[in-house]
Amino acid sequence: MKKQELLKVYQTFWHGFLKLCNSAGAVCKPSDGWTIQLDNAACTHRDLVIRTLCYFPEWRYKASSNKEKVHIITQSSETYSREDGRMSRSSVQVLYSTLSGNTAKSLLALHYDFVLPIQSAHPVFHAQFGTGDFPWSDLEKLGFRATIEPPPIGTLYSSVRIPTPCMNFGSVLLGLAADHLQPAFFGKVLKLVRGSPLSSWNAECAALQTSLRDKNYLPSHHWYQ
Repeated sequence: MKKQELLKVYQTFWHGFLKLCNSAGAVCKPSDGWTIQLDNAACTHRDLVIRTLCYFPEWRYKASSNKEKVHIITQSSETYSREDGRMSRSSVQVLYSTLSGNTAKSLLALHYDFVLPIQSAHPVFHAQFGTGDFPWSDLEKLGFRATIEPPPIGTLYSSVRIPTPCMNFGSVLLGLAADHLQPAFFGKVLKLVRGSPLSSWNAECAALQTSLRDKNYLPSHHWYQ
């Protein structure tokens, strides 16, 4: 895998997603994809690292209702092998908030993780609740200028790891479309995701693949090593 190949796949996917969301009346930033970039400082002779930061202002609170609005921020960092294109690390943060003046009240902050080597008692792919950690200067350039108010002390329990599918950048955007866009547009987004190389580049998790082989059901024990 080459640097420009990886970057092109991400940016092409983003622009396709952006176009579909705009047709649904949903705004996505940045329109030019400038926050989707290779992290050259983190790239090595073996691995490529790509980062994204996206802002979804005033999206429907839920797909079936346009009465309330939420502001959503996503940030990802994903590592791919230069040799075979498999993903060895992924972290995608998602923050849902409502704005009141210059304050963003956090409704939900979570991140989806995958990292090698897999640790005992850690699901291969999992989600955890948190507070979010986003670069203020870049958010300001995207038009998000509110101060993020963290959840009240004592209401956040971040120690639980919830087993999930592989929730990479494309998977998280698909979930946003499912939860917030009108149903008529979801099928188009699903087609975009399925047609992108992001859906065919496997994560490097041989233990999970071996565990799932020849199984006809998917209980959570497969997600542990």
